Amino acid sequence: MILVKRRPGDSNLKVYTVFNQRTRKANTKTRYTKIQTQTKPLSHHKKKQKAIKKAAYLQQKEITDRLDRNKF
Repeated sequence: MILVKRRPGDSNLKVYTVFNQRTRKANTKTRYTKIQTQTKPLSHHKKKQKAIKKAAYLQQKEITDRLDRNKF
């Protein structure tokens, strides 16, 4: 947890910038978003797109493998 104490004479902007600097140094936001995106399941559309891409890749690989076998 990041705490910032307000000193006499500090403006709200000063306290806010000090807090932001400390959070950037602690790298908490990027770690949080990384964890959030890793655990989030794929949507139906993304699963479908991934399957189409994989099928296209496997089909292309099969064609190139056949061509490579006929070369030798």
